[in-house]
Amino acid sequence: MNVIKALFTLLLTLALPLAAACGGESSAVVSPAAPTAIPTATPNLDATVQAAVAAALPTPTLIPTPDIDATIDAGIAATVAAIFTPTPTATATPTPAPKVKPTPAPAATPTPTPQPAAAPRPTPPPIPTKSPVALLSEMVKQARPAVVRIESSLGIGTGVIFDTQGLTGYVITNYHVVEGEAEVNVTVNDTATYRGAILGIDSVRDLAVVKICCGSFHALPFGDASRLQPGDQAIAMGYALGLSGEATITRGIVSAIRYDSRHQRDVIQTDAAINPGNSGGPMLSPSGEILGINTFRREATSDGRPVDGMGFAVSGTTVQECIPELKAGRPAPAPTPTRRPQPTPVFGGGSASFGPISGELRHEPSDGFIKTEYADVSLSDFIVSATFVNPYSAASNEWDYGFAIRDGGSGSSARLIKVIVTSRGRWEVAWRQGRSSEVQTITEGTLKALNTGAGGRNTLWLSAVGERGLLFVNGEFISMLDLSAVTGSGDVAAITGVFIGNEVAGEVTRFEDFRGSRLVKEYGPASGLLEYEAGLISEHDSRVWTRDLVMEAEFINPADGDWDYGFIIRSPEFNRLEVIGVTDERRWFHKTRDVGDGEYTEVSGGYIPASNFRSRNHLLLLVLKDSGFFFVNGELISRLDLSHNLDYGGVSAVGGFFNGHTGEPEFENFNVWTP
Repeated sequence: MNVIKALFTLLLTLALPLAAACGGESSAVVSPAAPTAIPTATPNLDATVQAAVAAALPTPTLIPTPDIDATIDAGIAATVAAIFTPTPTATATPTPAPKVKPTPAPAATPTPTPQPAAAPRPTPPPIPTKSPVALLSEMVKQARPAVVRIESSLGIGTGVIFDTQGLTGYVITNYHVVEGEAEVNVTVNDTATYRGAILGIDSVRDLAVVKICCGSFHALPFGDASRLQPGDQAIAMGYALGLSGEATITRGIVSAIRYDSRHQRDVIQTDAAINPGNSGGPMLSPSGEILGINTFRREATSDGRPVDGMGFAVSGTTVQECIPELKAGRPAPAPTPTRRPQPTPVFGGGSASFGPISGELRHEPSDGFIKTEYADVSLSDFIVSATFVNPYSAASNEWDYGFAIRDGGSGSSARLIKVIVTSRGRWEVAWRQGRSSEVQTITEGTLKALNTGAGGRNTLWLSAVGERGLLFVNGEFISMLDLSAVTGSGDVAAITGVFIGNEVAGEVTRFEDFRGSRLVKEYGPASGLLEYEAGLISEHDSRVWTRDLVMEAEFINPADGDWDYGFIIRSPEFNRLEVIGVTDERRWFHKTRDVGDGEYTEVSGGYIPASNFRSRNHLLLLVLKDSGFFFVNGELISRLDLSHNLDYGGVSAVGGFFNGHTGEPEFENFNVWTP
C-alpha cells in the first residue's frame, strides 16, 4: 500500500507541470524585464519511479542459514539434563513435637435435661455384597486421613478436618485441647506435621477451629445429627491416651440425645469408649459422616459410685451452628440468658419438667380421699409453683390446698410429703409412710399474709434440694423446710382436702399455672481450704456455668486473721461477677463489678444477728432471674437485686475477697443445683 501511494504521489507531481505546459493561450501582459531563465532538463521517469519504490519498501534483514546439526545436539543435551535433575516438590516441614503427656479428661457433668426424640429417619437399603465388618473397615480407611493428632503444651488430643480451601485445611476440636495456646502441632494421616493456628474458640460449648497449611487435605462431611435416635451406631476415632501410631477406633450405640443447658449445647450420649486423648475427635456414622465431637466421659455419680459406658459428644447440630463464627476468627458469642424453650410434656412419660397446667379439684367430702392432680413426673430435687383460688370464704367453711411431693411407691413402701396452707392462716409440712392413713406433722407455722376471702388467690412456690426445702407464699419467704423424711424421687401433685371437714360438697378448688422443673445437681459435695494469696481472691471453681441456681456450703471460721467467705455467681468473663458473702465482723455483703470498672459496687449489705452467727456457718443462695435469696444458717438474710446482671456465668466458693483478709476458711458440702 505504501508503494502504490508513493507512485501515485510521484505521478501527480510530474503531471501538474505537464498540464500547465499544455494549457491554452493567454492574453499579453506587459511586465518588467526579467533575467533569462535557464532551460529545465527533461526528467528521467524510469529512474524516478525506481527510486521512489526503493525508498518506500523496508530494508530486508538477512537471515543466516540455520545449523541443523547444532540445534539437534542442543535439544538432546537439554532433555538429558531434565531427566537427571528432578523438579523440587513442596513438602510440610515437620516441627519437633513437645514432650507427650496424657490429656486430662474434662470434669464430668451430670446428665443434662433430655430433649424430645427426633422424628424417625428412613432405614437405608441394605448392601448385600459386603459384610458389616468389611464396610466398617473401609469407612475407617476413608476417614483416617481427616482425623488428626493435636499436640500442645497440655498434652495430646484429636481433631477432624471438616473443610478445605485450596492448600488450607480447617480442623474442629475441643477448646480444652487447645486452651491457652496460639498454635499447636497438627499431625495429618500420621505422617506430616503442620503448625496449626487457633482461629476461633468457644469455651462455653468447648469447641475450637484450627487452621493448617499448606498441603493436600481430606475433609469429612457432617451428617444429620438431628435425626439420630437411641440405638443408632456410633463410631469414635481418636488418639486415646496419646499412644503412638494410628488413631484408635471404638464402636457403640447412641444411648440418648440430650440438651446440656449449662453449656448451651446438644450432646450425644454413647457407650462407645471415650478416653483421655479422644477429646476433639469425631463421632462418626457407619457411612463416615461427622455426627459429633467427642468431648468427655462420666466416670462416677455425684456421690462417688463408679459408672461405665457414659461418653458424651457435642452434637453436630451445635457444632455446625458454631463453625461460621469460629472459622471466621470472631469471638464466640456469649451464651444467651434465654433458655431453650421447654417442650410440652407428655404426661405419664416421666418428664423432667411439666406445666403450666390449670384445672379444678372437685370437693367430695364423703369419699374420704385427698383430691389430687398429678403431674406424672418423677422428681427428687425440683422447683414447683401454682396459684390456687379459694373455693369460698374462710368465714363460711375451712379449706386447705398445696402440694404433695416425692409421692412414690405402693403398699408398705408408699411415702410422700405434703406442704399446704390453710384458711386459718397457717402452713404445714407433713408426711405419710406405708399403708397407714395417719399423716405426721413435721413442722408448721403462721402466715402473715394470706388471702382468705371467696375467690381469693394465693401463689405457692416450693424449692426442694436434698433434705431442705424453701417455701414462699405470695412472693414472701415463709420458712426453710425439713424434708429429710422422704428424700427419694416421686410424683408431684396439686392437692386439696387434706384435713377432714375442709371440703364442701359440690364446690371446687381451682388451680392455675401449676408447673415444675427438675433441679439437677451439677456439682458437689466438695470440701477444701481457701488459701490466702496476696492481692488475689481465693476461689474454688465448680466449673458450673449457669444463671439460675441453688447453691450451698458450710464454712468454718479461721482461727487467725481477718476473714470473709461466700459465693461468686454470674461471672461470664474476667472481672465481671456478683459476689455475696459474710465477714468476721458479722457483716454480709453483695457487690458487683463490670468489665472495665476499677472498683466493686456495693449493691446491698448489713449485719447478721449475733444469735444467727456461729463458728460454722451454713450459707445458701437461691437465684432466679432478677432476684436472689441469701440464707445464713436457715434464716433469710436478704432478698437480692440481680436485675443489673442477667448473664450466664461461672460459679465458685470464695474467700479473701477483701484486701488484708488473710484468714483461710475451710468449706464443706459445697453443692450446686441448676434448673
